[in-house]
Amino acid sequence: MKQYEQKRNNPYKGLKRTLRAKGLRYEDVAELLDRSVPAVCKKMNGESDFYLYELHKMCSSYGLDLNAFI
Repeated sequence: MKQYEQKRNNPYKGLKRTLRAKGLRYEDVAELLDRSVPAVCKKMNGESDFYLYELHKMCSSYGLDLNAFI
């Protein structure tokens, strides 16, 4: 049994698909959220969580539905 196990959430597959369909890159999301690209990658891959305000900002800026995050 591992002493330390890193928390990991399910990756945002629906969000990734939606962003690709809109022609958006992680760089675009990072700029919008004022985060680094590696930080956005961690969030997208489930290694870190999105804050609620970040979800709201992406939804309002990119015309997304919250279902994209499921």
